[in-house]
Amino acid sequence: MADVDAPDGLVIQARRHYHALQFNERECSVADLLLTGLTATDGISVALGIPHRTVRNVLQRMCHKAGVHTRTQLVIRLLSVSPLSTDNVDQRVTPRES
Repeated sequence: MADVDAPDGLVIQARRHYHALQFNERECSVADLLLTGLTATDGISVALGIPHRTVRNVLQRMCHKAGVHTRTQLVIRLLSVSPLSTDNVDQRVTPRES
């Protein structure tokens, strides 16, 4: 996995979800970099020493596995308490009738 400068607790919390999301080693390395704030494809490519296109493909697979569409949503999913739960997604708070 990538050696990152993100707060240890943040990375440790997120790494708990990598296994549940079935991320491979490369996906885990990219996820670690995302958590440091390095979201640009070129930056991730340079940091890992892999082609730009490979980074794009890895991010697409990660989003698919996490059930999200954007890098922002992916980071949120990585940091969520229960990444595979959709129980609380899109629930609207409705006022009670008295």
